[in-house]
Amino acid sequence: MSIQDYLRRHVQVDFASVRAAKVGLVLGGLSFLLIIGGYAFASRFGLLFGFLAALSVNSLVFFYADLRLASLFPGRELEGQDPWGLLRVTKELARQARIPCPTLKLIKSHTPLAFSAGLLPTRSTIAISTALVEKFTEQEMRIVIAYEIHRLKTQATAASTAASALVGFITLLATFIDDILLLRFMTRWSTRARERRAKFLRHGGVSIGPMTLLVSPLVALLVRLSVSRRSIFEADLAARDLANVDSGLVARTLWKLDSFVKTRPFPVNLAEAHLFTVSPLARYPFWKFATAQPSTASRLQNLTGHAPL
Repeated sequence: MSIQDYLRRHVQVDFASVRAAKVGLVLGGLSFLLIIGGYAFASRFGLLFGFLAALSVNSLVFFYADLRLASLFPGRELEGQDPWGLLRVTKELARQARIPCPTLKLIKSHTPLAFSAGLLPTRSTIAISTALVEKFTEQEMRIVIAYEIHRLKTQATAASTAASALVGFITLLATFIDDILLLRFMTRWSTRARERRAKFLRHGGVSIGPMTLLVSPLVALLVRLSVSRRSIFEADLAARDLANVDSGLVARTLWKLDSFVKTRPFPVNLAEAHLFTVSPLARYPFWKFATAQPSTASRLQNLTGHAPL
């Protein structure tokens, strides 16, 4: 019996609060390292610099995380008339899960995908692509929404959103340094350079450079700390129960999402890949070490009891 199972059986522990506390622990630890590191390198001046850096990092997470994701994945909020009935389904599932109903946003994409974001339950958002509502059935969309509702309920989305802001800031600095080292800043604003970078992003998952490769282990560590693979297996089962469907239908939905991601890749960076129901990095074997979600095959085996054919 695992420690978590023992605590569930013998001790009243709110694991949603534990997951939410991980955000505070990571930010607190990072702030402590910045302050102590600044003091070690430059005494009092370094202490002040470390304090300001820690304050900036915390402000970045709590005030910019949601805005950053909204700017990266623009879309329109679903309200009023809803021909797909998604608002009704979301309200129904949120009421069953006993959480505030999240905002539902529709983003334009040729790839069926979905993700949730938000540090607070009252400011959470579930984003669904236009391709998802076009190519998935009503039951399959219900399963996807149920999965994201469960992640909001267990505070898994809050940890992922905070990690996205931290990792995004690190990769932004790394890319900026790479632009200087590789002289990319000289041609960055030309049309040809923009097209080349966009094409590389579609086929590589991230813009690669020496500094980007250097910080990629730190990026992978932060993402892995924010996302529990076991919680994803639990979310698959919870989505089945919340949507009131059988395991086979949930498995088929995950398989369809994974198939579309591999055949119609969606350009996304390492900082955001862990937010999605199925990782958009599944197409790129090079970034397998940085993928937070377990493989779709293992998720299907957990649901149905056997590996996919």
